Amino acid sequence: VDGDGPVPCDWMLVGEATGDKEDKSGVPFGGPAGRELERLLGLAGLKRGEVYATNVVKHRPPGNRKPTVSEIRICGKWLEQEFQLVRPKYAILLGATPLSVWFPKDSISAVHGRVRKLGDTLFIPMYHPAAVLHDPSKRGPIEADWKTLRERIASYDRRDRQYDLMVSDGVDGEVVAVDTETDWNGKIAGASYSTESHHATFVPSIGDIPPQLMVDAETLVMHNAKFDLRVLKGADLHYKRLADTMIAAYVVGEP
Repeated sequence: VDGDGPVPCDWMLVGEATGDKEDKSGVPFGGPAGRELERLLGLAGLKRGEVYATNVVKHRPPGNRKPTVSEIRICGKWLEQEFQLVRPKYAILLGATPLSVWFPKDSISAVHGRVRKLGDTLFIPMYHPAAVLHDPSKRGPIEADWKTLRERIASYDRRDRQYDLMVSDGVDGEVVAVDTETDWNGKIAGASYSTESHHATFVPSIGDIPPQLMVDAETLVMHNAKFDLRVLKGADLHYKRLADTMIAAYVVGEP
């Protein structure tokens, strides 16, 4: 069963494999899962005719079982051709199987709803529409992902960070966030600082000379400050308060 929808298209939905209804109709996402998908699309302000829908595996696995790694690999060449043809701005990966194609180390339960970028396309993993039919407890998270889809995409687009590269620089402000980059041996490669959202300045190390960073802040924000302050030893840091987001996350119970 080939993909279906306008070409090229901003939106591309990628499911797992052809099911019984699709096998008979020749159109992806038929039957109860297809009706559920149309409902979920509506929560995001989308219509079925505005998206290109396809599956990783183009045939129906026997007994509607999950596709094997071999089947996914063999069908991958057709999926790649479709992707090049559709040229989507946004690719919604419906379920664990399409997620494994682009992000093999991730779990759908851990990353559903999170936006990430590869090349020119934003990828958004989602639970498959059939998941709510098999497990009604997933209805809440699934609907929340679709209702906030456009908002999260817009938020990610605003995160197109601007990075300045400086040999040496100084910064002062009420709140200054500082982060370091080190190599495998713990040798500092550079440090970045920021006084506003989505904008940072990176100060690299030059040879064996550490970054020439000068900070004067009311509050200095770091993540794992114990490590960063150690590698920034000798930097010109002045602050009244130190906020460590790693400790803050631990205190409020975030992973």
